[in-house]
Parts: sequence; structure tokens; C-alpha cells
Amino acid sequence: MLTSYRTVVFAVALTACGHPHESAPPVSVNAPTEIVSTAELPTTRSVAGTVRAATVSPLAAKVMGNILAVHVREGDRVRAGQLLVEIDDREARTQTDRARAGRDAVERAIDGASAAVAAAEANAALAAMNLQRFAALRQRGSVSVAELDDARAKSSRCPVRRSAPASGSRASSSSPPACSTNSAQVASPNWIRIRE
Repeated sequence: MLTSYRTVVFAVALTACGHPHESAPPVSVNAPTEIVSTAELPTTRSVAGTVRAATVSPLAAKVMGNILAVHVREGDRVRAGQLLVEIDDREARTQTDRARAGRDAVERAIDGASAAVAAAEANAALAAMNLQRFAALRQRGSVSVAELDDARAKSSRCPVRRSAPASGSRASSSSPPACSTNSAQVASPNWIRIRE
């Protein structure tokens, strides 16, 4: 089809160049020639569009941090479990260490409270036994009323109450033990609750 257009244009150009008044002598020219024929030309079209991959894999990190290294590029083939990027985990490790330190401090505090409760129980038991002894000795006339009253005061400062057991809990105290059988100080009674 393009060749037929060339032939028509060439023929029109030749007829337009001729002058009817002048007759020029014919000149012979050696030029390549072609035989005119019809043929199918390929059709091309330009269009705008977006190319999308058949498989899309969104990436997301479970932790926040700066990216230290990227091991793949866009378009690379990857497999499940392959390391794609390295993220700086110093902040996450610091938070984990802080949490462990906090847990250890709480466990030490619980152990200290357990020891305080055990000491308060021992002091309460000793104060109760001393009260019984002083009461028996007072009946025999071996101790004075003031000594018996002192034993009663020490015993009343050290009451121990047991609460219902909680699953997996340890001893806890609402306040440190205020009683001591060796002290002459008078303190307000503090109830110690023990969970077993």
C-alpha cells in the first residue's frame, strides 16, 4: 500500500513538472525501479497504561527501627524465609533488658515481702506464746501485772490474718511488720495478710 502511494505521488509530480509550451528533448536517467503491488502493513497503536505484577507481596516489619542493610532489589525473585532487609534492633533489645530488670526487681521485692511476712508470723507466734507464759506465771504470782500487760501489748501489736489463697500467689503485706518482741515501742497495729 505504501508503494502504491509512492507511485501515485511520483506520477503526479511528473505531470506537474511538464510545460505545454516547451518541448524538451527526452533525457535518459538510470534510476532504480520497482513493480507496484499491494501488501498488508502492520498496524501499530500507542496507548497509555499501568503495568502491574501478577503477584504482589506487601512488606511490613513487626518492629520499628532504622534499616541497616537491604539484601534484594525491586524485581528480584525471593523465596519464603529469605532475609530481605536488616533492621537496627538496639532499641528493642534495650526495652527487653529494661523489662527483665523490672521483673527481677519485682521478684526481689516479693521475696523481701515474703521474708517480712515470715518474720511477722514468727514474732506474732512468739508474742502469743510469751503472753500465755506470762499469764501462767501471773497466776502463780511469779510476774507482776505490769509485765503481763506488757506481754499483752506486744501480742496485740502482732495480729496475723490469713486471707483466702490465690492461685500461684505469694505472701504479701500491706505494710511492713510493726511488731517486735524485743522492742518496747508502741506502734499502731498493722494487719498482715498472707496468701498461700
